[in-house]
Amino acid sequence: MDRIWSAMSSSDMVPPRGILTVNLAPADVSKHGTLFDLPIALGLILAGSAPEGVGWPADHACAGELSLDGRIQPVKGILPFVLAARRSGKKRVIVPAENALEASHVPGVTVYPVGTLTDAVAHAVGTARIKPFVLPQKPRCAAGRREKDLSDVVGQSHAVDALEVAAAGGHNLLMTGPPGCGKTMLAERFTGILPEWSQNLALQSNCIHSLKGLLTEKGWKPYRPFRAPHHTISRAGMLGGGRPIGPGEVSLAHGGVLFLDEFTRFSRSVIEGLREPLQSGKIGISRLRETVTFPAGFQLIAAMNPCPCGWKNTKKRKCTCSDMQKLHYAARLSGPILDRIDMHIELQAVNPASFREGGTRTTRQARQNVLRAIRFRARRNQSVPNAQLTGVELEALASEGALDHVEIIMGSLGLSARSRVRILRVARTCADLEGHRLIQAIDVRKACNNRRLDGLEEKEQDKQKDREEASIDPDSTEPGPLPSESED
Repeated sequence: MDRIWSAMSSSDMVPPRGILTVNLAPADVSKHGTLFDLPIALGLILAGSAPEGVGWPADHACAGELSLDGRIQPVKGILPFVLAARRSGKKRVIVPAENALEASHVPGVTVYPVGTLTDAVAHAVGTARIKPFVLPQKPRCAAGRREKDLSDVVGQSHAVDALEVAAAGGHNLLMTGPPGCGKTMLAERFTGILPEWSQNLALQSNCIHSLKGLLTEKGWKPYRPFRAPHHTISRAGMLGGGRPIGPGEVSLAHGGVLFLDEFTRFSRSVIEGLREPLQSGKIGISRLRETVTFPAGFQLIAAMNPCPCGWKNTKKRKCTCSDMQKLHYAARLSGPILDRIDMHIELQAVNPASFREGGTRTTRQARQNVLRAIRFRARRNQSVPNAQLTGVELEALASEGALDHVEIIMGSLGLSARSRVRILRVARTCADLEGHRLIQAIDVRKACNNRRLDGLEEKEQDKQKDREEASIDPDSTEPGPLPSESED
């Protein structure tokens, strides 16, 4: 209140005397932040010194921080504030001038930018109306940034195929490979092949960034977010928390990509805390006096080495890890976490000869494949990505041969029911990329090649001799043996 008193005195307004009670209804909701400065000051002024019959306009809302000299400073979270005002029936808002561009991105609301308390009072009482702010251009909802192109990636065609599947179906992806094989390069180029996001999703994502004060000088992020926190991040930093409760990295990545490099180096509590957002697309944070739920609908792209030294099963260097070290390293990822990641792919060290050949495809080519699969999905009136389909919906989109093939795989590898759904989801996306109306056995085999951490690799090694002379008819829908990675 001292800041408000000083701002009123500096603006030649007499602060009211005596004991005052400001009612911020509803009283049972926790309130914090400096955006209440301007509403409190205007309420005191209009209640004490406004002309008779003049009150606060019913269709107006306001927010802003007051400096000691009466100027109005920008505040965090102006975008969700304007959105909440619109939902409550307020069609006009008074905001700090520096927040006007950000606030104007909410459709259906007239924004009045103010620089001083005197201007705000004059507008409220009607003596000097402020000119509404006009948005220079309609906000764009573009796909991911494309400064980095997939053509920079060489010798990893299988991984590029996996990126297309992940982008087309909305699947989470875990990449395992030795240092320097291109895991980070692939992840950084993933947003470039994602489809454009909707206006509603873009608004949700920008609201979260507004709460953290992360919007650019343009007041709007047109691209899907790409968040890549360091493995030393705390649980509160990843999932959200603090006082007051704020969103974490999983919420800042809403509508975009959360890239976790060195996945197994994150603390166990952080990794296990990803279960809820990976399953439901939101994260609930409970404290003693309040519970807050933030959206967290992101795509997870994770990368890890095959062992602590990074050279397991590679010819480039000899692995120096003991069996116990490898066991402890693998145990850092629990079964429930792996079950929630649709795709697990293994990358090998790049062959030096691949650098002369160049990349297998460009970002533009990969994105065209993704968009073609999405259009094929839309033709069957499916509004959600394949990663959100239920088991019943997937069975209706699969052939009998594909379902039989999945049963054989589950029986031989002891997979969970959740893994079965994940395999069918990835297989549905593979079918979309190939233009198959129903999931075929070949699509299931492709999906299984993207679930390497389920034990498929070890199982295939035991059957290698039996498969050498076997041939697979790509048009067949009958269950057959799983192909090795060299056959992919």
